[in-house]
Amino acid sequence: MKITYHQLPGRNIEIKISDNVSIHLEKEEYDDLIRLLIPNMEKEISIVHLNVKSAAKKESKYMDFLLEMENILYDSSSEDCFVRRGLKNIDENKLYEAYKKYSKLF
Repeated sequence: MKITYHQLPGRNIEIKISDNVSIHLEKEEYDDLIRLLIPNMEKEISIVHLNVKSAAKKESKYMDFLLEMENILYDSSSEDCFVRRGLKNIDENKLYEAYKKYSKLF
């Protein structure tokens, strides 16, 4: 028996019992398995789930921030490359709005 797939954030697990038999559990079934096998770790695992979800949300916000900064600081009108804008060509209002929008990330 071996675990062939395990995704903690998505709460999925696949356990291969033999060459022809495998078990795939997700969501509530996954939680039940954890509760039965390692009850003393159930709380820690749920905390990890919350931390992973929180990190994914933060990562998404950081990526949005980087994309917005890229659009403000670089000229991407050419599909081939990005050209850094000169200080005179940067829209200060857009830069300030981006700062206000994402200041809680820092």
